[in-house]
Amino acid sequence: MSGLKGWFVENRRRLAKFVAVAGVMVLALQLFEAFPRDIELRYRLDQAVTEARIDYAHAGEHVSGVTVSGPAAEFDHSVSLSPGRYVIEATLRQEDGSTRVETRTLDVPVEGTVWVDLRGSQVLEGG
Repeated sequence: MSGLKGWFVENRRRLAKFVAVAGVMVLALQLFEAFPRDIELRYRLDQAVTEARIDYAHAGEHVSGVTVSGPAAEFDHSVSLSPGRYVIEATLRQEDGSTRVETRTLDVPVEGTVWVDLRGSQVLEGG
């Protein structure tokens, strides 16, 4: 056999190995990208906040959360999240007993520390 057809016949095993290895590599890369990543967040709050409940939701499903009592004007939180867009919902209790809710979005993956500013919104509901 000659030409391109002959080359394929002679090298079909090598080609099959190459295609198999390439397929495994593509699958491994896709699986790796789906693994959760540790995300470092630094929250900035008003001085009057006495408790912060932080919830993370992805595609409408709650995936993680934390409650911090007596937080300072800033606090750090680490969370493990899979790639995607998340809604961060923060329920903040004030010194006077009132509560307000702040909502932010977060796109994962992200590099470095993410600053989340939760200062200065209106009160949504009373104590």
